[in-house]
Amino acid sequence: YNQILRIEEELGSKAKFAGRSFRNPLAK
Repeated sequence: YNQILRIEEELGSKAKFAGRSFRNPLAK
Protein backbone atom coordinates (compact mmCIF):
# COMPACT_ATOMS: atom_id res chain seq x y z
CA TYR A 1 0.00 0.00 0.00
CA ASN A 2 2.82 2.41 0.87
CA GLN A 3 4.43 1.54 -2.44
CA ILE A 4 1.26 2.56 -4.26
CA LEU A 5 1.26 5.90 -2.46
CA ARG A 6 4.90 6.42 -3.38
CA ILE A 7 4.19 5.59 -7.02
CA GLU A 8 1.25 8.00 -7.00
CA GLU A 9 3.50 10.70 -5.57
CA GLU A 10 6.06 10.03 -8.30
CA LEU A 11 3.38 10.12 -10.98
CA GLY A 12 1.99 13.27 -9.41
CA SER A 13 5.28 15.15 -9.66
CA LYS A 14 5.79 13.81 -13.18
CA ALA A 15 2.26 14.88 -14.08
CA LYS A 16 3.01 18.40 -12.83
CA PHE A 17 6.18 18.45 -14.93
CA ALA A 18 4.35 17.02 -17.95
CA GLY A 19 1.60 19.60 -17.47
CA ARG A 20 4.20 22.37 -17.64
CA SER A 21 5.71 20.87 -20.79
CA PHE A 22 2.25 20.43 -22.27
CA ARG A 23 1.41 24.10 -21.74
CA ASN A 24 4.73 25.07 -23.32
CA PRO A 25 5.78 22.08 -25.49
CA LEU A 26 8.60 24.01 -27.18
CA ALA A 27 10.39 24.65 -23.87
CA LYS A 28 12.13 21.27 -23.73
